[in-house]
Amino acid sequence: MSTSAVLAPLAASSPTAPPAAGRLRAFVNVYLPPLLVLVTALVVAGVDYGRFLQHHRHLWTGTIHDRHAHYLTALSLSLDVRHGDVRRFLHDFDGARVWPPLHAFLAAAVLTVGGDDYRLAVLPSLAAWVGTVLLGFLVARRATSRGGNVAGLAAALLLLASGAHRAFATDVMLESLGACLSLLGLYLYLVTVQGTSPRAGRWLGLALTALFLAKYNYWMLVVFAILAAEITTRPRIYRTLLADAVTGIDWRGLLAAEVRRPLNYLLAAILAVLAYVLATGGTTLALGGQRVSLRSPHNLVHAAYAVVLLRLALAWQAHRAAVLKRLDPRARPLIAWHLWPLAVWFLLPKRLSYFLWYLSPAQAGEHPQYGLEHSTRFYWSCFVQDYSRGLGMALLVVALVGAAVLAVRRLRPGGRALLFFVLIAVALSLNHPNRKSRFLHSWVAGAWAAAGVGLACLLHGRLTRRVASARPWLSAAALGGLGVVCLPTLADAGRAPEGGPQPQRPSSLVLTDCYTEHLAGARQPLVLSNLPMKFLCQWTLLERFGHAARIDTDIRGFGTVPEEDRASFQRWLTTSRSDVVVYIDIHKDSCFYEEVPGCEPAEALRDLLEAQSVLPLKQRWHLPEYGCTISLWARPDAGRP
Repeated sequence: MSTSAVLAPLAASSPTAPPAAGRLRAFVNVYLPPLLVLVTALVVAGVDYGRFLQHHRHLWTGTIHDRHAHYLTALSLSLDVRHGDVRRFLHDFDGARVWPPLHAFLAAAVLTVGGDDYRLAVLPSLAAWVGTVLLGFLVARRATSRGGNVAGLAAALLLLASGAHRAFATDVMLESLGACLSLLGLYLYLVTVQGTSPRAGRWLGLALTALFLAKYNYWMLVVFAILAAEITTRPRIYRTLLADAVTGIDWRGLLAAEVRRPLNYLLAAILAVLAYVLATGGTTLALGGQRVSLRSPHNLVHAAYAVVLLRLALAWQAHRAAVLKRLDPRARPLIAWHLWPLAVWFLLPKRLSYFLWYLSPAQAGEHPQYGLEHSTRFYWSCFVQDYSRGLGMALLVVALVGAAVLAVRRLRPGGRALLFFVLIAVALSLNHPNRKSRFLHSWVAGAWAAAGVGLACLLHGRLTRRVASARPWLSAAALGGLGVVCLPTLADAGRAPEGGPQPQRPSSLVLTDCYTEHLAGARQPLVLSNLPMKFLCQWTLLERFGHAARIDTDIRGFGTVPEEDRASFQRWLTTSRSDVVVYIDIHKDSCFYEEVPGCEPAEALRDLLEAQSVLPLKQRWHLPEYGCTISLWARPDAGRP
């Protein structure tokens, strides 16, 4: 499907292709506004990338941050491809469980071409930010029945001025890609419901699949919004479909058939064992001389899902024609391009259990917070300070979104999905115990688009009915005023507490710089710390030394009682192949220190290393300005071939 075929129907507030005499006017109304938005976004992106290159080391200002894991995954995949290491590639791909691999694949593709440099790994986020601005324009314009260009330009201005969106544009985090794909999913849903071509459903399915492979919770918000829009738009149709499905089933015959299916008994047995593991914590069995652990639910959930999927596949094969006949032709491609890819994804080991955990309140973060009042105050502060750049702008956006909600009946088909997207995201975010500023990122982009829709509804609503001829002038004045407020912010660098470079904070790379070169000849380096900073330690060595720099960041067997810790350490000393050991001690008064539960074994390990005599101490760096001490022990033959 060509780009022109996608853009043309989305373009303005409506209509049919103009005659030849009106082509210039059509270009000005349909294609010129998004072109200007795209060019502006590209220019701003170039300026922001230049700023990033000036302060790139300050992207890494914390020792514990998700960006370390994201960059490590992308870098590992890139090196695997360049070295043709299929086994290692599958291993690194299998590690993409909590966070799906789409962003890592995109960043890895850039690194494969450009080389091992995190300054290149931010380019997918930068491109996604440009896409977010353009899609914000297109979604807002497509959602409103009148004043589409006004809605789109207002949305684009708000996105351009959002400091947090621009900060994450020069990061290796998932937020920019998630915001872009969220708007793409909404945009293609509008295209699908406003058109008649089944091809639009195919593109929607692909967009939703891409969003799912970017981040699970972003996907969930968009799917919930689409479902809510569909059910509230056509409630009778869905009630009829549900009633027909329920009344059309021979329940007695179905039950009799299910009793005769062996797979059901296998599924029941797996679910019984799963219930036992969840209730008791599981056990370990001795089978044929082998010890089989039944303490983790992951494999049991996976086995149960495989049985269910097999049953669904058999049922689909038997009833496919009847099901497709009842579906809207535009919805049929979603099965092939979205539902089945998701079904196959969950067949990969542990994907389903991590998916369920990640979307549940069990994923409460390091410091969970509860209470609606606290979450409301926290997220309102983040919205005002990080995304809106001021209370006045935040209140204006809320008012415009409210205007769009009040005018929901005047929106084009599917337009209410944008409003549901924002409202559902607000409700779920406020009630989730894991709270971070960046959790606003994907759906606030939808709020900017909804605010643009609200502005267009006001300018073309009852308030201006008596001065309809003045609406173009009112629109120009409104956009001009919004531009006066938003455009000057482009002179400043984007900023966010959790995204982008932080020049005012020290770079954590000062820690890894101390010892990196000393590990050049190490055969099996081990880097430890009293804080969980293994991802930082791994990617810095991997980027410096390439595919061969696979380091250890843990000693197994710790975390019970001191006597067992000492015994485990002594066994490690006599059996380990590690020839160089580095320990990074982050003091409690350090600018890099973070309170993390469960770090006591790592602190005990520091004392054990100091007391041992097998590995001589070779180097020690005292960094009083950073509150850190780094020690390096090495075997006498370290660095020798």
